[in-house]
Amino acid sequence: MDEPALTGGICVGCGICCDGTLFRTAALLDSDDTAPLESARVTLVTRPSGERAISLPCTAFRDQCCSIYDVRPHICRAYKCQLLQGYEAGDVSYEDASGLISATLALRDRVKPVLVRLLAVDERAALEELFRLLLARFEMGSPFARPLPRKVDLGGHPDDVLDVLPMTEPASRLALLAGGATVGELATRQADLLRRYHFATDAEHGGDRDGTLAERASVSHHLGDFEMARSLGVELVDLRTDTLGPEHVDTLDARECVAVWTGQAGNPMRARELHADLLADRSRILGETHDSTLGSRHELVDWTGLCGDPEEALRLGLELLTDLVRAGRDDHSGTLALRHSVAYWTGVSKEASVTLRLYVELLTDRQRLLAEDHSDTLATRSAVAYWTGAVGDPQAACDLASELLLDLVRTSGANDPVTVAVGRAAAFWSRQCDPPEP
Repeated sequence: MDEPALTGGICVGCGICCDGTLFRTAALLDSDDTAPLESARVTLVTRPSGERAISLPCTAFRDQCCSIYDVRPHICRAYKCQLLQGYEAGDVSYEDASGLISATLALRDRVKPVLVRLLAVDERAALEELFRLLLARFEMGSPFARPLPRKVDLGGHPDDVLDVLPMTEPASRLALLAGGATVGELATRQADLLRRYHFATDAEHGGDRDGTLAERASVSHHLGDFEMARSLGVELVDLRTDTLGPEHVDTLDARECVAVWTGQAGNPMRARELHADLLADRSRILGETHDSTLGSRHELVDWTGLCGDPEEALRLGLELLTDLVRAGRDDHSGTLALRHSVAYWTGVSKEASVTLRLYVELLTDRQRLLAEDHSDTLATRSAVAYWTGAVGDPQAACDLASELLLDLVRTSGANDPVTVAVGRAAAFWSRQCDPPEP
């Protein structure tokens, strides 16, 4: 098919290869003129391999067609999807091809908004990227957690140690907190939390407004109302700024909570900005090597990835890891946690074999430094099982997941949500195995 016919054929009105549905990037040749791309404000990136590429969705794709068609790069001229190949060969009619395109676009428009809300990422992210993030979120370690949930302490009540787990359903959060409780027990737990919220008064805390706000923010977080937690956290930051000063460590800690809850409430871009601002202040006030400063750098790694930029998250993570190793903190818990994050974002950005190697190395060190039943060790075992299957060995993945399942049933109970998730993973890999020889 010649190009004039093609422009009036099935490609116009489709653009699935341009809008991020199929691909995250499109490779450029050295001979490609980037001036038209730059004029159209197309984002150019460098792949891990060093190749230049267009970041998709392509901003030159407008109104379901290419706005720089006559000067488009080589890859855009050369690429032909299987449907187009079948159409050009006469194996697929125009009506069938158009119908398939319309159905695909309708499915994309149904699925993408859901994934954007679920993952709390920029709506401009490529659909392929969203599926990779979703896969990583639910298969690597815990199905409920982002790379490495870390503890944030508001001070005051012992229960104000906040487990930063951006899960999708309040019931799942409560189940995790309750350790696999029954529905009735969950309802009781929720009622107790609500009572704590409603009866958390200044008088109960000896006239301490700080303690009241911290209590209510904690309960709102545990109930999954991240917007309320964020709002209360902002009020707490203002209070501590007035009473303790903007550079007091407790004020800085409250700012970290606000940053986390901002992201969990659905604004990861703003969360990343808040973490970046906090990192700058902690570096200036506490020093570059203070644990809280290093913790802020780790938070910035993960929120950068959760904003839909796993390559930059990986770069920041490797940079921080280099600094920690150089400082002789190889076996520090924070370093191990960061290595989990680095492996996580490697899994989103690069090939599975590299990711598997990182997780296997991390598992060896966690088994050496932590107890076999430690949650971090178990989470790493889950990741090793998943990536073993991802590199093409479903039988080994099934065996690893099944062994982990037995340990989780023993340590956490059969109804624990993580146990259930690992059980599903074992069943999944079992179905991927070839049937036994007769």
